[in-house]
Amino acid sequence: MLRAALVLAFALVLSALPVAAQPLEAVQTVEKVIVTVNADGSETETLEPTEALKPGERLQYTLTFRNAGEAGVDALSPTMAVPPQVIIEEGSVRPAGERVVYSADGGETFADRAALTVVENGTPRPAEAADITTVRWVLSSPLPAGGSGTVSYRAFVR
Repeated sequence: MLRAALVLAFALVLSALPVAAQPLEAVQTVEKVIVTVNADGSETETLEPTEALKPGERLQYTLTFRNAGEAGVDALSPTMAVPPQVIIEEGSVRPAGERVVYSADGGETFADRAALTVVENGTPRPAEAADITTVRWVLSSPLPAGGSGTVSYRAFVR
């Protein structure tokens, strides 16, 4: 049941794109992050399908998209919801170097991470990781016809 809720909680918003004019394809996945300690003490991470999940387990949410149209896309802002069953892992958003904005109100408003606030008992306070409900990437480069990309974040099961 939790697995279904986690998979269905995704949202993809491709802002500034008339859907009929820009055929975009997207595949969304949720995978469990498995860390193995090697004989030399180094760690290896692998991603595996989610099964029964336990509190504290680490997940990776990935959105892979492709421009199936004949023209490039100038303004692309993939957006993924953060399901209420998880807490986003700070610093895990990829790709690094892209502008990322966050929401703590279900995607109604967005702000840079340092500026994100919530109102608690009538008083604004800095948002914590547990307050984040949505992540949006503001991609700096156009997506050419036939081009593709991937964005992701990691989270812990509550």
